[in-house]
Amino acid sequence: MNRYYEILGLQPGASQTAVKQAYRTLAKTWHPDRFTHDPALKQQAEEKLKAINEAYRQLKEYQPTVAPPRSRPSPPTPTPTPAAAHPSFRTSVTTKTTNAEFWYHRGADNASAGRYKEALDDFGMAIRLNPKYAEAYRYRGFTYSMLGFELGAEADLRQAKHQDAISGIAMGRDGKFLVSGSLDGTIKFWNVRSGLAFHTLTQHRTPITAIALTPDGELLATGGNDGSIKVWDLKLGSLLRTLDGHTGTIHALAFSADNRVLLSGSQDGTMGFWNLKMHRIVPVWQRQGEPILSVAISPDGQLALSGGADHSLNLYQVRTGELLRSLVGHPTEIVSIAISPNGNAFARGGGDGTIAVWSESAIVTGNLERLWVAHNGAVRSLAFSPDGRTLASGSDEATIRLWNPLNGDRLVHLSGHRDRVNGLLFSPSGHTLLSASADHTIFLWQPMST
Repeated sequence: MNRYYEILGLQPGASQTAVKQAYRTLAKTWHPDRFTHDPALKQQAEEKLKAINEAYRQLKEYQPTVAPPRSRPSPPTPTPTPAAAHPSFRTSVTTKTTNAEFWYHRGADNASAGRYKEALDDFGMAIRLNPKYAEAYRYRGFTYSMLGFELGAEADLRQAKHQDAISGIAMGRDGKFLVSGSLDGTIKFWNVRSGLAFHTLTQHRTPITAIALTPDGELLATGGNDGSIKVWDLKLGSLLRTLDGHTGTIHALAFSADNRVLLSGSQDGTMGFWNLKMHRIVPVWQRQGEPILSVAISPDGQLALSGGADHSLNLYQVRTGELLRSLVGHPTEIVSIAISPNGNAFARGGGDGTIAVWSESAIVTGNLERLWVAHNGAVRSLAFSPDGRTLASGSDEATIRLWNPLNGDRLVHLSGHRDRVNGLLFSPSGHTLLSASADHTIFLWQPMST
């Protein structure tokens, strides 16, 4: 019977109330449905839950016989220990590892519910019980960064660079952290202030070729060259689901502002509209034939854009996936698309180094407003500043340039990368520009102050 108490983390002779409470807590912590993303952990959870259920079955009606406390020769009137005087006194007799796991999972529950300060206490307890608990250190660093405690987070961070080309970067509207995806198959979370990585996801088995983050920073989508898309819960740092259907490399991903729709473009010439709020996710497909290289969704979530190897810019209704209009006649493939934060302007980057810009009304009529030669290589990435007054472009020639989108005047030229610039974004304040390159690096620029 003592073994059953030990499984539930209780002192022998614990009360029925303590037994029931311990069982409920452990059954929730080790429920196999919490570990569907990892078959090995799921199997371990099933085994632990089986032992927990058996322990509870044996103890739920067990009435232990308690021996009276033994007196000591001196002093004449002994003072019994709390455990002897009160059979219901509860303390933990389980191993450090199991106890640490309990606190780790309680911390994960608190973090997923947004109770970050409580989660930090729980992770701290797990680390005290098991100083080598790597997952607890990583999750605590992630939680620090979610709270914006950069200095505290740095104590848990370790420098960790990508080993291959960075294919894309993303940042939530609060600007607390940066996410990058790489051809090395990893996803890394970065503390922008320190430049250090504090969390890594490795469930992709193939190169990551596209990345997107919801504006609130809660959901992350990553696409690989195997045609699969993975959706992650960033509060837990865990995989929610894998979306299958594409048969070629995922080149582009975009979320709607309300987190309901995920847009994907693939080498197989298909674009998927995924309604993430449905229990069974069945995408609406649009087939263009030629590879789709870039996608974007307007800030109001109504209009979707795609560009690809067929030289056309296509407009869709996000809710239904209906094709509204195709703007054809572009001299080259469309490899990047950006929409201004207020939705009043659209830009596309071409494989021939040109940039084209339309106003909101012009794109509906199809009348091109501005076109200029921006780079000597393909315009691989585009980004509008938060106020919409600056357009940044990155190219295959490893340069970055800033433009006035109203007239095409060049404002700033930035150089430093040694390979093509695959990703660009402005910080929420607009004072910092971040760039990701095939040279494995991420740069931070303050172009407005230079």
